[in-house]
Amino acid sequence: MTVDPIGTVETNTNITITGTFKRACGSALANSNVRLNINGVTCYAKTNSKGVYTYTYNVTKSGVNTVAAGYGGSGNYNPYTTTVKFNATGKENVIVTVNPIGNTQTNSIITITGTFKRASGSALANSNVRLNINGVTYYAKTNSKGVYTYTYNVTKSGVNTIIAGYGGSGNYNPYTTTVKFNATGKENVIVTVNPIGNTKKNTNVTITGTFKRACGKVLANSNVRLTVNGVTTYVKTNSKGEYNYTYNATKSGTNTVTAGYGGSGNYNSYTTTTKFTVI
Repeated sequence: MTVDPIGTVETNTNITITGTFKRACGSALANSNVRLNINGVTCYAKTNSKGVYTYTYNVTKSGVNTVAAGYGGSGNYNPYTTTVKFNATGKENVIVTVNPIGNTQTNSIITITGTFKRASGSALANSNVRLNINGVTYYAKTNSKGVYTYTYNVTKSGVNTIIAGYGGSGNYNPYTTTVKFNATGKENVIVTVNPIGNTKKNTNVTITGTFKRACGKVLANSNVRLTVNGVTTYVKTNSKGEYNYTYNATKSGTNTVTAGYGGSGNYNSYTTTTKFTVI
């Protein structure tokens, strides 16, 4: 059994592995299987009428690659193996996967899982995978098997998008993959009121804050309910989800501001309260 020498090649290119399978006396073993173990993965090639085999292989591993060609033996022939090595230069390709995510409920916790491996199949352990979920970037680290896990609170109803990837390095090319999942149910919202310092009686104070979805996206041109010392009014947010309201502080002592949203078919209700002192 022989394997013809293989020179230095580029990573991520196809090479042709050739050699012969003959009896020790020199006669060819035609139409016979040759076992090729390439970097730990076994495949087979069949010889032609002259005992010559050919196998096309995609080189996914940079550095030293090992080809062990052999025959396992039979009732007529003894087993035999021979090994050659060749070098591949250039960056390796990688593959990031995201396991499918079924339909889920808005405002619930899901676990996002997947793998990070070389294109050759070997795991990339203790490595960061970049997860961009609905436009926000997070990172998850792989375990010894190249598996990552990330816990995510689903705040957006409808279609959610996950882009998992790797940005590349001196050894590996970049890679990204995208999956989507659907979330049903109302979204949570958050109304804020900015702190109000002590103010003088019978002067105007400006009450400001924001109105956003729990996922962080603004709710523009939407009404926020403000109740100041028991009196309710409504103010509309601008394009950035910000509101402001001018209030004449006529009550001495503690003043109470409750800002909120009453809920709708798409969003849950929400209230928050702050206090300020009039002197």
